[in-house]
Amino acid sequence: VFPDTQMFMIVDDRDQPTYNWIVDLVFRRRAYSEYSRERTRRKVQSEIRTFLNQKASRLREDHGMDHPIPMRVRKQQERQQRIVQIAQQVEARQQEVTAK
Repeated sequence: VFPDTQMFMIVDDRDQPTYNWIVDLVFRRRAYSEYSRERTRRKVQSEIRTFLNQKASRLREDHGMDHPIPMRVRKQQERQQRIVQIAQQVEARQQEVTAK
């Protein structure tokens, strides 16, 4: 369902509408089964996310690719970069004000 370029990616980096479509499809199929009482959409989504991440990890290992930085770490790095940028902007603005 996903293009070849996305097969190596973690779920958070993939095409989200396609991912949501898969989750909805699997959830609807399981909703008609006997086990629907115990299955919530969140549980199905978690199972699919785990499966796709494990499959991508195995593909990366088979092809000798590096593993991506986890989303949590990437978000933290982006936050730190924004903090540094804002601090630089504030410092530059203070220098402008003191120069006047």
